[in-house]
Amino acid sequence: MEKGSTGGSGVALSSPEQAETRDSLSGRGRLGVIDIGSNSIRLVIFERRERVPVPVFNERVICALGKGLAQSGRLSQEGKALALESLIRFSRLAEAMAVAELILVATAAVRDAEDGAAFAEDLACEVGYPIRILSGDEEAMLAAFGVIVGIPAAEGLVGDLGGGSLELIEVGGGSLGRRVTLPLGPLRILDACGDDRRAAERLIGERLAAVPWLDEIAGKDFYAVGGAWRNIARVHMQQSNYPLHVIQNYSMPAPVAIEFAQVIAQQGKGSLAKMPTISRRRIETLPTAALTLVGLLRRATPMSVVYSSFGLREGLLYEGLGAHERGRDPLLLTAEGLARREGRFPQLGASLYDWLAAVYLDLRGLEGRLVAAACHLADIAWRDHPDYRARQAINRLLFFPYAGLDHPGRAFLALVAYVRYGGSIGDDEAAEARVMLSAVARHEARLLGLGIRLAFSVCGGAIQILERSRLTILGERLRLSLPPDSSLPPDSSLPPGGTLTRRLEVLAGALDLDGSQVVLEEAGRTGRSGRSTLR
Repeated sequence: MEKGSTGGSGVALSSPEQAETRDSLSGRGRLGVIDIGSNSIRLVIFERRERVPVPVFNERVICALGKGLAQSGRLSQEGKALALESLIRFSRLAEAMAVAELILVATAAVRDAEDGAAFAEDLACEVGYPIRILSGDEEAMLAAFGVIVGIPAAEGLVGDLGGGSLELIEVGGGSLGRRVTLPLGPLRILDACGDDRRAAERLIGERLAAVPWLDEIAGKDFYAVGGAWRNIARVHMQQSNYPLHVIQNYSMPAPVAIEFAQVIAQQGKGSLAKMPTISRRRIETLPTAALTLVGLLRRATPMSVVYSSFGLREGLLYEGLGAHERGRDPLLLTAEGLARREGRFPQLGASLYDWLAAVYLDLRGLEGRLVAAACHLADIAWRDHPDYRARQAINRLLFFPYAGLDHPGRAFLALVAYVRYGGSIGDDEAAEARVMLSAVARHEARLLGLGIRLAFSVCGGAIQILERSRLTILGERLRLSLPPDSSLPPDSSLPPGGTLTRRLEVLAGALDLDGSQVVLEEAGRTGRSGRSTLR
């Protein structure tokens, strides 16, 4: 990770100059990806090729190219006609949206069909763009890259279920390991077994039994990629009343995932059609996809199932990045980017982090990146009406499309922002985020939110004031040292007053201190305390 201003914390924060350099190294033109799968064709247009890709357009058409492939060995004629129509439309849309680069890839159905290569050539001639037919190894690799885009610390097994195939690949430490492609897509299984569930279970079991290294996944995590499995996750969220309907990084223990997938596998089309979270086009294949998930989890025995909304398309962008960009923290990049684009004081985040770390010494630990992100996002709702800033901030940060952040992390950042704008942890508006955190984590979010709120009272966003002041704990008192007015240019100091004093007192109370005091002296004259607060 590139070093920036760390304040001795070990959390790298980029300067504005570093951020600008990074942008200049990333592709600035829009980039489009058309994924020609066995069941669907999708166009996604990203703002540019970068570590955290930002989609600006996303559309899918179900073509079922691979339907009947197991019997005929050829692509569906109906699917081919629909695929051609869709690709012409998608390519024209991309051109109209000023896409600088358009990447077309085809997966299992085109790869395995007798007429697949010829069909890809015909498509390329019609739309005017080459089509890359991915090998099974390439498809597995790109799916794993997509998971790493959103979950850099992924450790275990990635499984990407398409209509025609299942790709499995080991991940760990940002690297890829053994991989295999199996003909276990729902369309393939339905072609081979029809509605015979027992025959489908035997086929799935036989295919998975032939992969000996799956035994070594036991106790690690399984990362589920693919539209069918995402639909299963959506149904589980609804059935379990989960407070946050965000697929990325949604997780459950493997035994729970097996039990629920078994329920889905036993449902008829009529029952599935009554579930509003299930795509109507996936009703036919969803029970088979659930059977495949059950068989895989029983075979590999992972600890948990983690769902990824990032996959092959994001993996294609990641594939084109250098090692330096791949190693950057996607959460901090996202937070820094939002601060640059939308904040009034985009350079304040690093100084704010250092200022708070003087008291919250344990921010140097594993939670440091969350704290750093919260500091960058401290001004996220400044444009909103003052009466609604807390509400807008918590909703935006809870549901924002992050990479590199699990669901409790989302809740933490959202609660910090809510408190920073004057909200209370116990408010009804904070309930969705509050229930996802332990009592300790909620307390920590409140402390950090109060600290950021105080910092803005101290400096109003002016870095020179913040850097000449200091927050410390002396004995059982919280002490705020402010620079004398004479040390600052005219109109740039905020002398202690009612609001600042009240916010200091509130923070002191939250820290279980006896009191607080404000003194006028240069920050350099005080030292850090040894008190530890956040863990």
